[in-house]
Amino acid sequence: MAQDKFSDAENDVEKIDRDLFDRIAADFASKDSIKSSSLARRYQILYAVEPILKKLGPDISIIDIACGVGAPAKYLLGLYEDYTGIDHSSAMIAAAVKFNAGNSGARFITGNIKTAALPERSADLILAIGALHHMTELDKVMEILKRLAKPGAYFVAVEPYRGNPLVQLLRWVRTIIDRSYSNDQRYFSRQEIRELLSEHDMAEIAICHQGFLSPPFAQVILKPQWLAVPLARLAVALDKSCDKFCPKMLKRLSWNIVIRCRFP
Repeated sequence: MAQDKFSDAENDVEKIDRDLFDRIAADFASKDSIKSSSLARRYQILYAVEPILKKLGPDISIIDIACGVGAPAKYLLGLYEDYTGIDHSSAMIAAAVKFNAGNSGARFITGNIKTAALPERSADLILAIGALHHMTELDKVMEILKRLAKPGAYFVAVEPYRGNPLVQLLRWVRTIIDRSYSNDQRYFSRQEIRELLSEHDMAEIAICHQGFLSPPFAQVILKPQWLAVPLARLAVALDKSCDKFCPKMLKRLSWNIVIRCRFP
């Protein structure tokens, strides 16, 4: 295989990232518990995954890499048979277990996806919701995911999009003023994502733009909630139309891109 174009010094970058998420796990988990942010986060996950779930049906196995608090396990409850979330932050996994208490179909594993022992050919669907831009050695990651996926399984990812200069400026400012925001994130273009997937023989690659108004609500808990909740509802409602009927001229303004494809 050609040299990994996405490789970094694993080791330092991932340790810094893991330490950060161990430190902010409780605050991070609250994003899926506070109403205004959970509205936007739930919509983002459902928008990304529902078209694939309609094809697969409910009797499926999901592996969610860099799962954080395992929000998909709750938001997709009833649409899968079993869900496995893996994250290298032990504090995040503890938060995930608490967040999904009572869900017998969900299990959580502390570990790095590149070294964890997971059953091969076990996943019908692999999720990477806001995960790839935190990861190093992406070529190695993709090869491991291919081993975990059943033949023809689906892959769904949501990634921050770097095409909007204003959004990129806001992200840069946040790295300066918000100590809970990782400054080791790598933002992709559509072409970079497509090249990565193509080099690993992924099929039926579809990339769409998502999120024009609601992503800020997903990332920042706004107060007071009596005002933030109706604003979040409005932003999600408007995004449902924008995401569905996105004209070409709006695409560069999106916060995220959604990637859907199939494993060999």
